[in-house]
Amino acid sequence: MASTGFFGLVWRFNALAIALAASGAIVAMAWMFGAIAVTYFRERPFGTETGLVDVGPEPEENATYSLGPVEEIEGANMVVHTLDRTSSKPNPVPIKSAYSYDREVVNLLMIDDETASGQWMFEGVGQAIFSRTTIYDPTTLGADKGKRRAIAMLFEVSTRDTNKDGRIDWKDDGSLMTYRLADGARQELLKGSFWLTAVRQAKSGKVLVTYEQGEKTILASYSPDDFRLLARNELPRLSTRRTTRANSADVATAGERAKLAASKVKPGVV
Repeated sequence: MASTGFFGLVWRFNALAIALAASGAIVAMAWMFGAIAVTYFRERPFGTETGLVDVGPEPEENATYSLGPVEEIEGANMVVHTLDRTSSKPNPVPIKSAYSYDREVVNLLMIDDETASGQWMFEGVGQAIFSRTTIYDPTTLGADKGKRRAIAMLFEVSTRDTNKDGRIDWKDDGSLMTYRLADGARQELLKGSFWLTAVRQAKSGKVLVTYEQGEKTILASYSPDDFRLLARNELPRLSTRRTTRANSADVATAGERAKLAASKVKPGVV
């Protein structure tokens, strides 16, 4: 039975005070743990920071560098580590986290297992590296995968902030480059504004690169020996407009072509 009168009011007041105190305690604890988590992840966003990068007297604000795990290069006595740069900035709307994080590969550390030595692909960290493809000696392509010999790597990289947004990333103009595993020599195959679609090595050994540039989609082939350009062709385009037998010589039957010829209308011409 519910209490009434003066004691009922006191009971309701006490219950309300207890509920408010409990809610305040929960909010305070959540804020405290959130602040600790934000501080921790801001200082150590992803992984362990490496000492291989000399940040200098004026380091980048909210940026750390870390080495990625070992990635084996099939067919070579080498492995590669990515050098990752992780940067943070405050979220305009901190729904899940007070900070947002961006990670990008800015260099590659090539490790020679035979000599126990390492070499950076680039001298600094002023670039962003994207896809990578291993190229093999054409004479070993017919053998088992374990007997293939890797001779080079193809990778896509951006080195300049061409769109002037304050950072170097996939939105900027880029290059498709080769890196020879034997001597570390680099060679540029493509440059400018393009969108890389596919890179593969044919059974003949030729390197085939498909990319979009403007409204064109281009397929180029390169020699695996010196990466000279062998051929470059624009791929045929499709249309969403419906093709009819009356205006297509490719699908017209022999009878239809005869009728068109008799009416002095060339097949395929509208």
